Amino acid sequence: MWSKRGFYLTTLIIALNAVLTWGGKVTIEGVNHVCQNNEGHMGRCTSKEKCRTNNAANDSNANSQDCPNGHGEPPYICCIFGSSIVFPDHEAGRTKTYNNSTPPTLAPKIDIHSKPLDTQSSGFQSRGILFPNEDGHFDIPTPSSSGVMTKMLTSNKKLDLFPKPSVCGPMALGDKIHGGVEAELGEFAWLVNLEYRTQDGSLEIGCGGNILNHRYIVTAGHCVKGLIEELLGPLVSLRVGDHNTQTDLDCDDLGCNAPYERFQIAERYVHEDYRETKKGRLFNDIALLKTDRPITYSFSVAPICLPEVMGPMDPLTTGVRLTVAGWGNNGTSEFTDEKFIVDVPYVESTECPFRVQESQLCAGGETGKDSCTGDSGGSLARRHKTSWVIEGIVSFGRKCGTEKPAIYTRVRNYISWILDKVTEP
Repeated sequence: MWSKRGFYLTTLIIALNAVLTWGGKVTIEGVNHVCQNNEGHMGRCTSKEKCRTNNAANDSNANSQDCPNGHGEPPYICCIFGSSIVFPDHEAGRTKTYNNSTPPTLAPKIDIHSKPLDTQSSGFQSRGILFPNEDGHFDIPTPSSSGVMTKMLTSNKKLDLFPKPSVCGPMALGDKIHGGVEAELGEFAWLVNLEYRTQDGSLEIGCGGNILNHRYIVTAGHCVKGLIEELLGPLVSLRVGDHNTQTDLDCDDLGCNAPYERFQIAERYVHEDYRETKKGRLFNDIALLKTDRPITYSFSVAPICLPEVMGPMDPLTTGVRLTVAGWGNNGTSEFTDEKFIVDVPYVESTECPFRVQESQLCAGGETGKDSCTGDSGGSLARRHKTSWVIEGIVSFGRKCGTEKPAIYTRVRNYISWILDKVTEP
């Protein structure tokens, strides 16, 4: 039995599932008898008597090949969305009859190909698919009731602001397992160094970050506000293209990288619910930085891939190898001059010695292999096909390089937050 609740649920399903075409036939997950008329408009196969169009004599909706079956008694036509459709209630053990001289009130004609939803808050206009209720009328969504659909469409549009493979997450030829060794030139090219203005006026590196696109860096919240600015000073700039932080030009047997480039920070966004406990535990530890001008990609400067641009990926399970890189403590010095890389295993939350939230993930626990002081804000990356994908952001831990894993901000849980903030590619 069709009901208003059923049609509203169907609308939500459409908002969350793609419109699919197989063999040229239009289908929508969760909706029966979907069709496409001769003019290319979408609709539902319905008894001709039950489709109350504004011009019933006009049979331009008909597409018998697309409607061998449908709602009500044959013959069927492709009754486009925007017409008032009356479904046969005899399927639910009831009947409805209408006096031809007093037809039911029709909903306004709505063409889903030209009827925008009110999406002023999202900055663009999206188009919604509307389904009729049990009386054959259309419940036109208000901005509040269409929020799920609008947000989904907005998110898909916003993903276009982020690069796709092979632009993002470039992987070095002959990629290998890393055991805490110096990176090759050009590896992990999305890593940046954050600079703080000390009391004597000099710049000091204190955290890392990761290039998401030409204008935005994702890092840890504790790298942008709180104790770090009390210890070092205000965050004022960042460097891209670094390998050895003590040299202007980095070279190997194959050639040299371009010198690093410094960017000022135009805008900064720390998660609204970021907090630090007295015991040093961090929650919602994520922030975005917007540079004062576009970042140019090169061999030594590239963005990392967001999970959402990669398509289907296997879920993380215990033992999956993830990779951390940075200039942090390597056990012999507080900061290393060169970029170092180390592989660490993913640890399920139920097996983690720390109590973690869904928005955090646990990785590490192998002696001598860990993220540490100075790596904060850097990426916990995952190999997927020929690209690197950011899964975590270095957040906090206990005693670097011990058998205790470290805690990372789980990036997947903050995709919507990132999309809300990012406005430029």
